[in-house]
Amino acid sequence: MKTPITITLLFFISAIYQNVYAESPNSEIVTTIHGHVYYDENNNGTEDGTDAGIPSIDVLLTQSDGVIITAVTDANGDWSAIVIPGMTTVDIDETDADFPTNLQQSDGTDPETIMAVLDLDTDAGVDGYAGIPDITVSFNILTTLMDGITSANAIFNLYELAGVNTNGTITLILAKDNRFTFTYNNTLSTLGSQSVNNADWSYDSSNPSFHIWESIVPINALGKSNFGLEFVYDPQNTSGQVSYSITVIAGSGGEMINYNNQDVEEITFITY
Repeated sequence: MKTPITITLLFFISAIYQNVYAESPNSEIVTTIHGHVYYDENNNGTEDGTDAGIPSIDVLLTQSDGVIITAVTDANGDWSAIVIPGMTTVDIDETDADFPTNLQQSDGTDPETIMAVLDLDTDAGVDGYAGIPDITVSFNILTTLMDGITSANAIFNLYELAGVNTNGTITLILAKDNRFTFTYNNTLSTLGSQSVNNADWSYDSSNPSFHIWESIVPINALGKSNFGLEFVYDPQNTSGQVSYSITVIAGSGGEMINYNNQDVEEITFITY
């Protein structure tokens, strides 16, 4: 009579475990897992040749039996541990006193649960951390006195202040006003005597309340990006003053400091 496949498989698995215990009868069945933690110097989400490992960081490993053990990164940012085979949660301990301040994850997933496989050195992957950029904006209308229907220019300058490249979409909004009209020129490279980078910014007019500009081009550490508008202001037979606020949406470019995300420009308009 033929032996059922399921029984044969059970005998095979049992033999493996018996061999493991025969080699180390007083130990649990264990396996190894390893990973790497690094400083993403240019905040591009990839470990480049100049990026250094982050040493002396605790890595908390929750094993398949619920027991938590700790591994520590070495001088190169590498870590390894012996664990019980099974689903293992890897958590870089960002509360560790040795973890650098003001960093956010730019590469990898933390925490992450992976399968630690018996007799294999399981790779838990890499975790990259970068500094947190800070963006501020400056709004300049080059002519702020509108005497009747007036053509004028405006320039929006964005600056990175923290010495960290931005990473991700940057979004700016400006409230709509039917007295302030323009056609966005995405090929504009100079406005008056100033250089602008309109090609780096896309304009979205679909929102009923706000003009929206977005850019996926990183602003380099301590660098600048800008764009310009040629607009027409029509007082519509009124006189007075009006303020316009340009706002960087919170989280743009990976930043987390929002108190300096707005600038205001004031227009005086006259109708005789």
